[in-house]
Amino acid sequence: MIACIKTFICHSKKKNFNEAKLKKRLKEIAEKIEKVAGEISLSILAYNIKRVINIVGPKGLILAL
Repeated sequence: MIACIKTFICHSKKKNFNEAKLKKRLKEIAEKIEKVAGEISLSILAYNIKRVINIVGPKGLILAL
């Protein structure tokens, strides 16, 4: 019985440690995403403009603007 309790306590400590580590890592990832959000937005905008040019052509894009 005591061995089971010790195992449970150790498992709980490890689980809590891993959760704290995971939360810290997720926070770091979120901060990095915020830093590159502008760059990602510009890349998506360039991709969408390129698609529009392929669909309607450069003249059609200029006329639409």
